[in-house]
Amino acid sequence: MTTSNDCTVRQWDYETGICQAVFKFADPVSCGLVSAEYNMLFTASWDKMVRCIDLEENKVVKSFIASKEAIKMLEQSKDLLFVAGCDPNIRSFSLKDGTMKLFSGHKGWVYTMKVNGDRLFSGGDDRSIIIWDMENTSILEQLYGHENGVTSIDFAQGDLYTGSFDHYIICWDLQEINERVDERKE
Repeated sequence: MTTSNDCTVRQWDYETGICQAVFKFADPVSCGLVSAEYNMLFTASWDKMVRCIDLEENKVVKSFIASKEAIKMLEQSKDLLFVAGCDPNIRSFSLKDGTMKLFSGHKGWVYTMKVNGDRLFSGGDDRSIIIWDMENTSILEQLYGHENGVTSIDFAQGDLYTGSFDHYIICWDLQEINERVDERKE
């Protein structure tokens, strides 16, 4: 699956490299996410819309406005779809009943999100990494170390890695962060 500024999403056969389906929209498509659990392709675009494409039927089965600004990033965890981008807020949508939760805390665009356990990690233009409680949308911890917007987050061997427009990668001790968060809860 590829998304494009030419307003299309293309589904490809991995073995042959042949395009199997093309979905054409009115606005550039900034990102897509394949959900094996739901057999769906979720796309997001500059028009603030999320579209749900049934991969068996190859058709859009649902679409909804998911942000106040252009969407740049999607993340899924179980039954939740997280949406972020040019809006400083992150929104989660229940894939079961459609309810929405708002995560407010960033001071600019949100460039990256990643789920780890029951926590959402996000990075943005404000140079911070925010760790969220996914259940109640509260901020558990805010990390600072980059000198420019945080553009990537990943986890490996018990550590948190973040990348930035400042051209640095920071390795954070995830166990230490979790201990600090847990101490605050007590």
